[in-house]
Amino acid sequence: YLPVFFADVMTRSTWRGESSFQYVEEKGGKVVKRSIREPVTGYYENFYENFARTQTKGIKSGLSDILPFRIQQTVPYNPEYLKEWMVELYQENPMDELGKIEDAIDNIIERQAKRRSRGNKVEKLVVRSEKMLIAFRSVLVPVWVGGFTYQGKRYQYLINGQDGKITGDIPISYLRIVAIIGGLIGLVILLVSLLA
Repeated sequence: YLPVFFADVMTRSTWRGESSFQYVEEKGGKVVKRSIREPVTGYYENFYENFARTQTKGIKSGLSDILPFRIQQTVPYNPEYLKEWMVELYQENPMDELGKIEDAIDNIIERQAKRRSRGNKVEKLVVRSEKMLIAFRSVLVPVWVGGFTYQGKRYQYLINGQDGKITGDIPISYLRIVAIIGGLIGLVILLVSLLA
């Protein structure tokens, strides 16, 4: 079981910036690139439910890939539930985690502002966000954690203990990839020559 911090956050954001539009025009037989700039503004509202942050230092990444967990099925903590199971202790301060969640949400909002603004490129973007923390909780979630070493490098994988979703790093052998592609090309050439 891994400790995870979940938060429900309501956000309302406004932004302003400068958007540029690139176009091409022909002038005197030459193609010239032109650009027009205009101010952009916008509004974005969203509810982030069960926004998760791991509270362990043993899992560097990948938890977001095996979400969601069915939080509504959680029950109050009882030591008997974890008897004979390995459990990692909370290693992060919940108040620090709230700050990290806020930073992660700010990044999402900034990407949304750029995506929702017309133009090829948005510059001088200023985003103002109001965030309301609706709920937060620390929960132990069932995660199978495994790892292996391949050619001196450590690889880790995670499995969601509720629905079996898997994520992790896999070793890539570029020599094998080149050999497989070369073999396929050779097979195609052989088939073409036999059919010709």
